[in-house]
Amino acid sequence: MRKSVILLASIVLLTCVKGNDYSFIKEFKVSTPLDMKISTSGGSISVTSHDKDIVEVAFIVKKRNQLLHITLEELKNLVDIDITNDSNFFQISVEKSGESNISVGFEIKAPRKSSCILHTSGGSIKASDLEGAQELHTSGGSLVINNITGKLDGKTSGGSININNTNGDLVARTSGGSISLENINGKVDVSTSGGGIDITNSKFDVTASTSGGSIDLTDAHGQIDLNTSGGSISLKNVSGSIEGKTSGGGISGNITKLSEKLVLKTSGGGIDVNVPSGLGMNLNLSANRVHTQLKNFSGSADKGKIVGQVNGGGIWVELATSGGDVTLNYK
Repeated sequence: MRKSVILLASIVLLTCVKGNDYSFIKEFKVSTPLDMKISTSGGSISVTSHDKDIVEVAFIVKKRNQLLHITLEELKNLVDIDITNDSNFFQISVEKSGESNISVGFEIKAPRKSSCILHTSGGSIKASDLEGAQELHTSGGSLVINNITGKLDGKTSGGSININNTNGDLVARTSGGSISLENINGKVDVSTSGGGIDITNSKFDVTASTSGGSIDLTDAHGQIDLNTSGGSISLKNVSGSIEGKTSGGGISGNITKLSEKLVLKTSGGGIDVNVPSGLGMNLNLSANRVHTQLKNFSGSADKGKIVGQVNGGGIWVELATSGGDVTLNYK
């Protein structure tokens, strides 16, 4: 009877262990602010914060996509792994050795004040609730980033990028997916050759380019520079100095305030833009047909070309298309 109870308890314990979604967990005492570097060639990386001066690392070791329940010592027999823990600096570096079909990923809890360098060639990267500069690079998956205070550098050649609620300048690059940004308090520089770009509530300058999709910009302010060869451009409640070019679609815009210039060009569709009334503007409008009201205007105007000044001149407004009409409205 006693042997049966022990055997049953062993089976239950083994089942619980195998039910984990990680291979093993290690904790490391650190000091803040922390510089952390995690690199692996075959798995995903996730970092989120907690209010402890501890780095808690869940190791996710897989072989042929099957989770292995092993120890750190057993892992060292499968890959080359280096762990450095030096107070304000923490590093894990994983390189594949002779064992094939092995991937090592991480789910990490770190102090909130952590500046991270996260690199992987075989999976996605997630980071949230951190204060410090973040560098997130992968060639094999997506990037998901939330609630970051500090400069941000995100790059992937194999997936999409989603960034929300950041306070700091950011650079994001992908050649394999779309880019979505929301609530960004810093300069934005993003590009993709494999999808569209959607930016909502950006408080500073925006530079965005894509060769594979449309660009949608909503509630943005600053120096705006947009380029796409594969889709339309949509501007909603945008203010500042604005330039947008596309060869693959139309352009629509609701401009709440203008400074310096508004330059919109396309060879693949029409342009329909609203600007504030009463502005002093230097107009250069060209299309199959131009639709606008000319009050306090001096210059030349015909159905497909308008060049001149409104309200004595001022802001440069150039709207040009060879594939449709231009409509300039005042509100």
